[in-house]
Amino acid sequence: MKENLSLSLNLSKRELLTRYKGSLLGFFWVFLSPLLLLALYSAVFQYIFKAKWDVSGEELNFTIALFCGLSPYFFLTELMGKSSELIKNNGNLVKKVVFNRLVLPFSTTLSSLFTLLVNFSLLLIASQVLDGNLSMYEFLVFFYLIPLFFIGFGLSVLLSCLGAYFKDLSNIVNFINPVLMFISPIFFSADKVSPIFNGVIHYNPLTHIINGIRSVVLHGNFNISNFMTLTLLGLIMTACSIFLFRRLEEDFSDLI
Repeated sequence: MKENLSLSLNLSKRELLTRYKGSLLGFFWVFLSPLLLLALYSAVFQYIFKAKWDVSGEELNFTIALFCGLSPYFFLTELMGKSSELIKNNGNLVKKVVFNRLVLPFSTTLSSLFTLLVNFSLLLIASQVLDGNLSMYEFLVFFYLIPLFFIGFGLSVLLSCLGAYFKDLSNIVNFINPVLMFISPIFFSADKVSPIFNGVIHYNPLTHIINGIRSVVLHGNFNISNFMTLTLLGLIMTACSIFLFRRLEEDFSDLI
């Protein structure tokens, strides 16, 4: 167990360092990338489309509400993109080294979780700068790293083993990612959706993640029921995905 954790941390560290190796700003892109994307989306939707957040008659800062939605979305879609080709991209390790192959999706999840941690920190800084009233309750947003970790890890394990069997999975994921953006309440409030799409929005787990994060950051209200439900969902996803992974992993060497 200790060896697996150490290997996972080393692989996560290597992935983060390799991603920005040779670039002019290097590791600072961890902070700059989400801020630049946030600035772009915020400018387009707030100043061009004149989008606003209005809850119970109170106009809320659109940039903060948007960041609450983009942070978990970036986390999950980054994981989905990397995991669909994870086994193939680590073919040398899978074929030639004897190790617990679950280390691969686990290390990938850890590296993405670190980026999410940075984004949550930037979210609280933005809340202080733009709203000027950062409360201690808003720090409870870091608790959402727990269900997001389990959901992300379960998703990574599932896609990594399926990706070894279905070579087109990465192309399918590339299509799903933008679809997920528009069926999640990232640019809008979930209660403003047309009744036609209520079912799609309601049964999307990302909807409840975003709503929970917004509830904490915008209103200082930590919904324990929402948190526990998402954590349980993540644990179930992880258990089912690991079971499937163990059943299929013996064929990985022959498939890549």
